Amino acid sequence: WAKANPSFPHRTPLRSMLRLRKNLPAVASWLREALGIWDSDQVGSRFVPADLWARRGIAAAPDGIRSYGVAFSRDGSRASLAGAVKHEGGVHVELIDGARGPIEATISALADWLAGCWRDTAQITISGGAGDGVLFQALRERGVPESVITKASLAQYTTSCAMLWDGLNDGTVTHLAHEGQQVLDDSVAICDQKQRGSAWGWEATTPDGDETPLEAISL
Repeated sequence: WAKANPSFPHRTPLRSMLRLRKNLPAVASWLREALGIWDSDQVGSRFVPADLWARRGIAAAPDGIRSYGVAFSRDGSRASLAGAVKHEGGVHVELIDGARGPIEATISALADWLAGCWRDTAQITISGGAGDGVLFQALRERGVPESVITKASLAQYTTSCAMLWDGLNDGTVTHLAHEGQQVLDDSVAICDQKQRGSAWGWEATTPDGDETPLEAISL
């Protein structure tokens, strides 16, 4: 700690470091924000254990009530679309698609696709300041009722992350175990907790990692 912070332990006492550690429970966040060990210096960390993720994989989606989640990265360079099926035993999630590039190139096709299936959909939830308002407007212009669309608040977003984690642990959440889900598997493998106020969300812990697939299934 003294090597990372020259003011420790004199100007920055032990109790301050311990308080910071408590506020940054995720190892990746602690390394970056407290000790200055950046993503490029490490191979990344994951919060969802590989064995737990593998145990929750199933071969095919069950029948049930469908919903969709869309997550945009903060800078608008990435977006992911996920689907969920609510059934008697819980909720099944899958990644449907992902895109990289300017929002303008993504919104139109995404809105067209969602507008084509909203009548069989319980909810479309969108999160990410870089694109949620634009997609919301595009969906409304295509006739999707406002009652079907939710722009997730920060509290709703962090709650969704915690609920996904709880569901994986208690077995009420499953995901599609298929080679076509590799992008989602890769996202889970490099995402850790990131403190967001008094709660937490997902954060990629490698320079080229993408948190939006994991965020989309959470939503």
